[in-house]
Amino acid sequence: MCQEVKLRCLSREDCRRKKGPHQRGRAPLRPHNVGVPWERVGVDIAGPFPLTPRGNRYLLVAVDYFTRWPEAIPIPSVHADIVARALVDNIFTRFGMPCELHTDRGSTFESKVFQGVMELLGVRKTRTTPRRPQSNGAAERLINSVTEHLAMVANKSKTDWDLQTPLVLMSFRAAPHSTTGVSPAMMLFGRQLDLPPGLARGYHPDTPAWPSAEAYPAWLQGRLHHLHHEVRDRAAAVALRQKERYDIRARRHTFQVGDKVWLFDLQRRVGRCSKLQSWWTGPHVILDILNDVTARIQLAGSRCRPRTYHVDKLAPYIAR
Repeated sequence: MCQEVKLRCLSREDCRRKKGPHQRGRAPLRPHNVGVPWERVGVDIAGPFPLTPRGNRYLLVAVDYFTRWPEAIPIPSVHADIVARALVDNIFTRFGMPCELHTDRGSTFESKVFQGVMELLGVRKTRTTPRRPQSNGAAERLINSVTEHLAMVANKSKTDWDLQTPLVLMSFRAAPHSTTGVSPAMMLFGRQLDLPPGLARGYHPDTPAWPSAEAYPAWLQGRLHHLHHEVRDRAAAVALRQKERYDIRARRHTFQVGDKVWLFDLQRRVGRCSKLQSWWTGPHVILDILNDVTARIQLAGSRCRPRTYHVDKLAPYIAR
């Protein structure tokens, strides 16, 4: 009798749609390691911000996953052509083409125009799973850091944030990063940025005597090779510690093809009260298990093509 009551409570669809499943799994962390500058660049868009006199309302951010070099470009809109042009003019023409550009599934990045530009330039375009910003954590953290600093240095009306952005970026580029242990500038250029006070002129105290112009390329290559080797080892150790801490609370999923599941969906529906909206939808059917963290499902009552989701967004459906 007790088991029957428990099963009926767990299988009542109205309750599960609002409260969610009784227990949820948590997939182990899958670190994405990179080994050279501009191997993988995370890109995202922040805003809208207050309109500035220069017509800017959004901030296009990018971060190199290896050197942690940050970029933040004020833009007037999120149209695909404007975003693609901003990347080309401010990043690609200065640092070269990245091997991989990682974004969310926003309409700007999924448009034919943007993907066509990336294909033309030979840049591999990758994307996060739906509604999982953790999959592009470096770009998300950069947005939080930049907006936090802009809020402190912008004027009272907050209409000069686009003018303050370069100064905020300079502070990030010159400061040692917690993962690499050195500044993004040192990782990318092999030297520190000379910043006031105390460094108005003269060499940085940690910088050895400069070689001659003829010997400088070989000297810089050796310096960067040694630095990158040390950072790769340090970053791998940091990633391993993060995974060990994260996996302490991991609970592996046991989904199989054909299973019915609930889907956690925070998308707000037009015309519905968010306070009374149910965040779990389903039951949906798993069509394919792509790996240990992603699965392709067919949404219930939908004729759209199957979609890929992170398994942490799914929960087993219990039928009566």
